[in-house]
This record gives sequence, structure tokens and C-alpha cells, in this order.
Amino acid sequence: MDKAYDRVRDQLRNPDKTIYPLDFWFAAPFPKDVIGAPLVIEKDLESILPTFVLKTDFSERMFSAVVPLTTRSIEEIIQELKDRFAKDGMFPVALDLMDQADYLSDIEAIKQMLH
Repeated sequence: MDKAYDRVRDQLRNPDKTIYPLDFWFAAPFPKDVIGAPLVIEKDLESILPTFVLKTDFSERMFSAVVPLTTRSIEEIIQELKDRFAKDGMFPVALDLMDQADYLSDIEAIKQMLH
């Protein structure tokens, strides 16, 4: 409910307008065990990375979207991704797949996530 996500909510309410950056998503070269909403714990890239398979009658592709945490803007995260990719062409990203923990009611899991 943080106001940092008002842009996301505004974009969802106004799909014909460009409110959120267009380059917040990419075709993900991740293994299928990453499907879900892992946390990116890589320094300066901390965010949530919803990853899913989009399947149609003609194709099946994996996509990811960048949803920043409240510490950095989406533009800062995107720029950091672009800078790293421009430098190395490819780079590892540290993810926390959260191992099916209950992050709504298990206080220990919530504490672990925040550290």
C-alpha cells in the first residue's frame, strides 16, 4: 500500500497512457524454477522480479518485470540494469526465491526477508 507504488496503480487504471516506463520488462533468460516473484537482492538492483510464462496458440516465452522496492525508483533500477548490461553484455543477478515461505503471517520469515 506504499505510495511509492501509486505509479503502478495509475498505470493499471489507465492502460492507454504511458505512466510507467516502457522498458520495465524483458524476455527473461532464466530457468523455469524462477517463475514467481523472487526478490532481487543484488546491490543497487534490489527489487521484485515477477517472472512468468506467456503462452499463446503460437508461442511460449518467459518474461520478467521489474518492480522496485521503496528504496529506489524504477528509473534508477532500469538504468543500473542497462549500465551493467552495456559494460558486460551479461551479468549474474542474485535472487532470493523465498522458498515458499509465508511472508504474510510468519514473522520470522518476514524478518529474514528484510535482512
